[in-house]
Amino acid sequence: MLLIFSLVGVGMIFGHLETTFPKFMIRTHGQNVPFGSIVSINSFLVIFLVPALTPLTQYYGQFNVILFGSLVTALSVLWMTIGPYIWCSILFIITVSFGEALWSPRVYEYTALIAPKGREGMYMAMSNAPNVIANIFGGGVSGYLLDKYCHLDGYCSYFSLWLIIFLIGVSSPICIFVFRNYIKVVEVTIHEGDEENSNLNNQEDLEEEDDNDD
Repeated sequence: MLLIFSLVGVGMIFGHLETTFPKFMIRTHGQNVPFGSIVSINSFLVIFLVPALTPLTQYYGQFNVILFGSLVTALSVLWMTIGPYIWCSILFIITVSFGEALWSPRVYEYTALIAPKGREGMYMAMSNAPNVIANIFGGGVSGYLLDKYCHLDGYCSYFSLWLIIFLIGVSSPICIFVFRNYIKVVEVTIHEGDEENSNLNNQEDLEEEDDNDD
C-alpha cells in the first residue's frame, strides 16, 4: 500500500481544483469568470482519455504508468505559475486530465492485484485514500495559501501560490521513484505468482485428461 499513500500529493492537486482554483479565479478575474466551465473540462476529457489511453499503455507495468501519470499531473500545475490567464487555466486542466487518465485506472488495477483473497473490497476502498486525505487537509491548506498569497483586496502572488501546490503534488512521483525497488518487487512477485498458478492449473488439467483416457 506504499504506492497508494505516495499518491496523496497528486490527490491534493485535485483537492485544490475544488477549493483553491475557484477562489483564485474569482479574485483574479472577477465574479463573472466561468471557472465552473473550465473545471468541467476535466470530467469531459477523462471520460474519453481513459478508454483511449488504457489500451495504449497495457504493455507497460503499473509502476511505470503510475509514475509517469503522477509526474504529468504534478507538472500540470506549472501552467498556473506563468500568470493568471484563462489560457493557462485551460492548459492546466487539460494536462491534469491527461495525467489522471494515465495513473488513476492503473492504481485500481494495482490495488486489485496486491489484495489478499477475501479482502479485495477493503483494499479497493483504501485505493481512495489519497482523495480522502486530500479532502481532510486540502481545505485548511487552501485557506492558508489564499490568505497568504491571494488576498481579497486584489493582491495575488500567483507564482508563490501555485509553486507551493506544485511542490506538494510533485512529492508523489518523487516518493514513487524513491521507493521504486520495493514497489516493483511487489509487482514482479505478483506476476510470478500468477504464472505459477497458471502452470499449476495447466498441470492439473493435463492430469485430469490422463485420468479420463485411462
